[in-house]
Amino acid sequence: MRKYWLSTHAYFCFTAGQCVWLHVAKDEYFKTSGQQCAHLRDVIEGWSGSEPDEGYSNSTPEGERLAASLFDCGLLTRNARRGKAASLAQMEAPLEALIPDDSTINPEYRWSHICNFIWACLTTFGSLKLISMRLALSALEHKKKRAKRREDMTDLERMRRLVAIFFGLRKFIYTARLCCLFDSLVLARFLSLYGYYPMLIIGVHADPFRAHCWLQQGCLTFNSEPEFTKRFTPILTV
Repeated sequence: MRKYWLSTHAYFCFTAGQCVWLHVAKDEYFKTSGQQCAHLRDVIEGWSGSEPDEGYSNSTPEGERLAASLFDCGLLTRNARRGKAASLAQMEAPLEALIPDDSTINPEYRWSHICNFIWACLTTFGSLKLISMRLALSALEHKKKRAKRREDMTDLERMRRLVAIFFGLRKFIYTARLCCLFDSLVLARFLSLYGYYPMLIIGVHADPFRAHCWLQQGCLTFNSEPEFTKRFTPILTV
């Protein structure tokens, strides 16, 4: 029996009885049934305990056929050094918006805010739009890991002021509607210049299929309404 690992650019989650797969390098999603995925326990490293209660099955031939299909899609690898064990994305339930609808924050703009916002837009456009989603996410992950300056993430008032400034500047450049990934990456880069690194999350909704991206710290969402965000199951976190 062949053993498989998840490709480094592959992610998965379970929602509505289905397993949704994300191939970051291709920016493509795939779906398989949760019942089918129960056969993968003995085939993919780390899969044990990952799947929902679909009933364990040790049907090795069925699991190997499914794994071979996922391998052909680039989601799995047979090389342990180039892969990773299966694990599900984790996050706290989104309960509250960082800036509520009734907020009375009056942003105070400085030239440094404008320059940082423009830099965040341009660098994100260059990495995401001109190259790939994989590069944009990898760049953010690398920046978070190597950050020399990290501010206190419990300083909610300063974060609120910075996000309010970001929202005020954003309306002159682009609209967040239908470009949530770009918006989240720009906001993440903007906040990183002030030492703040909230979690970037990509979530999916199975039926009908939708994908959504937002920033979150603890139970606070930065650029997505909590009630809307709750509809999505996390598939990737940075």
